[in-house]
Amino acid sequence: MAFTTTTLSAACAANDTTIKVTSATGFTKGRFVRVDDEFFQISETPSGTRVAVTRGQNGTVQAAHVVNANATVGDGSDFANPAPTQVLGYPLGGRDRRVTTYSASGAIALPTPGTDAVAIIQGTSVRVMTVADPTADMDGCLLWIATSGVAAHTVDFASGLSGEGGSYNILTLNSNGRAVLGPFMAINLFWQAPVAVAMTGTVSDITAGLA
Repeated sequence: MAFTTTTLSAACAANDTTIKVTSATGFTKGRFVRVDDEFFQISETPSGTRVAVTRGQNGTVQAAHVVNANATVGDGSDFANPAPTQVLGYPLGGRDRRVTTYSASGAIALPTPGTDAVAIIQGTSVRVMTVADPTADMDGCLLWIATSGVAAHTVDFASGLSGEGGSYNILTLNSNGRAVLGPFMAINLFWQAPVAVAMTGTVSDITAGLA
């Protein structure tokens, strides 16, 4: 069966056993729901838009989810690539990438050392987000910042991109369309900015940096 995507109509705490959705179309007992990185299984026939669920399915971790986060429902076989499972330490066979939706201004959670993170800023009202400096054990961690609604959100990196301070600390997203920023890489206590270099002919020396 095809996927159906709606949104949470109320925030969901980490230990809630029911979720509230905007539309219950496709939500039937036994099907699976993915919200951010967590899988739920529908445990009872829904009553209206209130859905009873079993949390943390397919090895995922129970977590809180904000109002208006996407909720995608499908059969178990529909999800060809389940959400990443909880990883302890540094995985050898690929990295864990966690997805978190934000519906209000505030701090974007840093990736756990050895993992990567995707932060989705939700809504059409401007959100003012902050990103703390990475810790010493986060070298190589990646952070993507994406929008699910159109607004001039701002993202303030504590020490500026690449440690360049106040001249390079605030990114303002385009208010005319959705965007994905990054990936930003944690290196030596700073978030390093990606650099795109146009190349033609024979290139023997490339200098990349903030200009």
